[in-house]
Amino acid sequence: MTETRPLLHFTKLRYYNLTDTILEETSDSNVSDLSYKNTEETMTSAFTEIPVIDFGPFINGTLEEKTQVAEEIGSACRQVGFFYLKNYGIPPEVTENAFDQVRRYFSLPLEEKMASVVGEVGTETRGYSSMFEQKLDEKTADRKESFHIGFELSANDEYRVKHGLLCYGPNIWPKNLPVLQLAHRVLQAFALALHLPEDYFAPFLIEKPMVEFSVYYYPPQPKVDDSNQIGCGEHTDYGCFSLLSQTSVNALQVKNTKGEWIDAKPIENTIVVNIADTMQRWTNDTFVSTVHRVINRSDKDRYSLAFFFGSDYFAKVECLPSCCNSERPAKYESVLAGEYIEGKIQKMLMPRN
Repeated sequence: MTETRPLLHFTKLRYYNLTDTILEETSDSNVSDLSYKNTEETMTSAFTEIPVIDFGPFINGTLEEKTQVAEEIGSACRQVGFFYLKNYGIPPEVTENAFDQVRRYFSLPLEEKMASVVGEVGTETRGYSSMFEQKLDEKTADRKESFHIGFELSANDEYRVKHGLLCYGPNIWPKNLPVLQLAHRVLQAFALALHLPEDYFAPFLIEKPMVEFSVYYYPPQPKVDDSNQIGCGEHTDYGCFSLLSQTSVNALQVKNTKGEWIDAKPIENTIVVNIADTMQRWTNDTFVSTVHRVINRSDKDRYSLAFFFGSDYFAKVECLPSCCNSERPAKYESVLAGEYIEGKIQKMLMPRN
């Protein structure tokens, strides 16, 4: 059988044999051939601000309107790796209600939060993480608390949970996130921006995508702090992309090619989107996963809601057909998405004493 794109490899004990059934065929004739030139548009630039994009026409518009929005998104993904979305389909009161619950949770006594701590058997990436437990920058632990939920699977899941795949397991908190639909729409916009069919990425999500929803608390820190502790150390994200809602406290910073830190200031009724490492690899470095960090130098508590979106664990990540040609060959070998992300997560987690 001839291999076609896109394709999932399924396995039980990590023996990667093709199944006889291909989930969906996508003819190369349906994929636009982009004439990629090794120009500044294919890498991060010395940006000084983060673009704001109106997503309303993509949600409710014609294909022509969707394509226009997708082109704006594609430009932001190539040049910055970050952008804001406004009119993204989730009512502001839903976000504000979520922040109310986040504030209540993080104000609980430590012993109550530790009752649902990350690291129990079967929930290694679910639940509460205490201050300084995570380490995204090798130089310092993160000055934050967090709580994590993900794609809901029972402890009896045959292919993922029983074999100990890191990004899967039962949640300790509610599921059914309204943001999942938004994530799928963003991925459709990425496909159009890359001159691919709108639903090109759908087969990579058809089983069980690796998703994680995390809430974060960043306490104020001194404006002069010799401890080298910051809210969240400089890093890139690991999956396909991330969606972030933040309160009014300015703390998120994004690094440009000059090494300058650009503030991703809170903008009312928007959501921040950033490209992550898997998508950069998938697009042959066309979309960029940009380094960022969090430093809360204000005198107020900061809270954020982050949704990390990835493909199915067993999705085969190889150069997209519109992102390489004879003049721009694929830079990376094929890899399973889950193993790629799992290796990065293991480096981040610090052992609890």
